Amino acid sequence: MDFNESEIREFIEESEELLEQAEQALLRIDKGESPIEHYDALFRAFHSIKGAAGMMERKTLQHHMHQLENLLTEKRGGATLEKAVADYFLAGVDIARKMIREEAVAEQGPPPSGKILTSSPIAPSKTAPKPAVSGPEISVSNESVGKILIIDDEDGIIELVVSLLNENGLVAKGCTDSAKAIALIEEFRPSIVLLDIKMPKMDGIQLLGEIRKKWKDLPVVFLSGTVTKATLLEGIKLGVHSVLEKPFTETDLIKVTMDAVKWGEMNALLNSSINILIYQFSDLITFLKSQGKDDLGKVIEVGIKKIIEGRRRIRNMSSRG
Repeated sequence: MDFNESEIREFIEESEELLEQAEQALLRIDKGESPIEHYDALFRAFHSIKGAAGMMERKTLQHHMHQLENLLTEKRGGATLEKAVADYFLAGVDIARKMIREEAVAEQGPPPSGKILTSSPIAPSKTAPKPAVSGPEISVSNESVGKILIIDDEDGIIELVVSLLNENGLVAKGCTDSAKAIALIEEFRPSIVLLDIKMPKMDGIQLLGEIRKKWKDLPVVFLSGTVTKATLLEGIKLGVHSVLEKPFTETDLIKVTMDAVKWGEMNALLNSSINILIYQFSDLITFLKSQGKDDLGKVIEVGIKKIIEGRRRIRNMSSRG
């Protein structure tokens, strides 16, 4: 299957998020926490990225994640997690990051076998995790409901909006230069963008068009004192989520912002569910072939392709200028 730029970007971002979760789990184990508490998170990360790499035809990454998954499975069944093995996993996560970014990196050597430096057993759970449902978790943290990027050429507006959003438990950052906005979105990875329409260098409509080239699903809310019918129609073509007219009240700001954040989270959950199906496809086909059920594999392949094409059509509908 061929994947477009947006889908490849999504694969990279989700894989890096999974690797971050795996790294945090390994660091907690290194500090003395029981490995059994983190086994599922590690397995989900390694197995999901392996499946995704197979779909993306990144064979080197797929083989690397397969090795990590096999070692993890081996250490799960009543074994002990050695410090040397934990370090091996951490090094493997770092190598995987570089492979995902297509940076030059040497393949990881064989896992260590030697003196046990720690003795935290990984006891088998009653029910083994099922590869078919492994994938990135979508959840809302109590510490931060969402990350909001405000793009407006007026410092006063940005200061006001950032202050109000921070007071309501959101993480907000402002940008007054529309020309630098794309790079900031790449770095900050906001949940939504609040975007002024009238700005020098690049107006809101132009910037929204640039955003859609890279982020098909990122919710964008227009901020404006005057919105013409033509501007609104152009924004709708580019998939604008909603419009917040200036001047606005704190209540209106929080309501519109939270509506956009929740919509973004629901959409991310849907896409994540679709990706779980896609990323597990190669493992499923291998299993069906081993059972002599090639015909069933072909039927599922047709269904997966229809899902991918359907999502592409929906995304393209919101990015036509």
